[in-house]
Amino acid sequence: MKSIVLIRLIRCAGRLFLGLSLLGVSTGWGRPLEIYFIDVLGGAAVLIVTPQGESVLIDSGWPGEEDRDLNRIHDTLVTKAGCSKLDYLITTHWHRDHYGNVLPLSRRVPIGVFYDRGIPDSFEEDATFFRRMIEEYQQATGGRSKVLRPGDFVDLKQDPDGLPLSLVCVAANRQVIRLQGAEENPACERAEPQAEDFSDNARSIALLLSYGDFQFFSGGDITWNIETRLVCPVNTVGPVDLYMVNHHGADSSNNPVFLRSLDPIAAVMCNGPAKGGSPATIQRLKDLPGLQALYQLHWNIQIPKEQNTAAGFIANPDPQTSGQYIMASVAPDTKSFVVTFGKDTNPRTFLCR
Repeated sequence: MKSIVLIRLIRCAGRLFLGLSLLGVSTGWGRPLEIYFIDVLGGAAVLIVTPQGESVLIDSGWPGEEDRDLNRIHDTLVTKAGCSKLDYLITTHWHRDHYGNVLPLSRRVPIGVFYDRGIPDSFEEDATFFRRMIEEYQQATGGRSKVLRPGDFVDLKQDPDGLPLSLVCVAANRQVIRLQGAEENPACERAEPQAEDFSDNARSIALLLSYGDFQFFSGGDITWNIETRLVCPVNTVGPVDLYMVNHHGADSSNNPVFLRSLDPIAAVMCNGPAKGGSPATIQRLKDLPGLQALYQLHWNIQIPKEQNTAAGFIANPDPQTSGQYIMASVAPDTKSFVVTFGKDTNPRTFLCR
């Protein structure tokens, strides 16, 4: 297990590479880093394609539905991203909207390494479904899935002449990564705990992706108190440039101290028309002084339109249609990233910190 101190070292190394570029020294920049937020109608499926061409899928959407999510994931991976295989598949936790297509996806494309939080002996939250789906999961993995623990790094390929790239687990199984010797986070004075959450949401894997100066946080469905522990008393994850809104935008997650500590430049909410995207979470995000854009995959049709984000930041504005993904593309020098709907629709550029 590598130390969390490496995260800070990686960030410093990214700044060094940028400094070298200003002096005219080659840093081996090539293709951009791409992050696809796939529309699985309130489930979760996020595809990362690295500058080295490796692919990481975080969660695999809902099962069934005439293979709707399976087809969208496969199309994004193969057709949109141009990948012939999936190098890593990370299942954040055992709710059906997060691991619904592991076996059928493994039948369509080769999958290299499977990661999860560990397979429980029983799962009372969804016992009948879990018994069936975990058999499929173990069939796909051959019983060789790896457990991600806080501080573990996914072993991504590095470009020896390029910028440093890392993907580290910062939370899993209600445990969080710790950074020693850093100053306490002053925002924690306003932290207000909630009743303890014993659901599998609180056990979700949370990940921090770093590429040069670019930082992306993807926290699965982690909830309020786990979020607080990630940033209090020491802020171990923020600030970040891009934030995948926790738990589809539920207000049992996304607590104000956590959001202020991450201080994202842009955020993407993977909600459905009638799942996630709570008004409280949307307002907390809108209130962040540094946030330049909040994206949603869908309108939340259960609340007034004005309580959603602005119309131009919703990938699927018609409740009767779906399937448009959101993509973030990080420039090879990591000075900026572009967010689009699909490959070219409504591009907006944001400067990295």
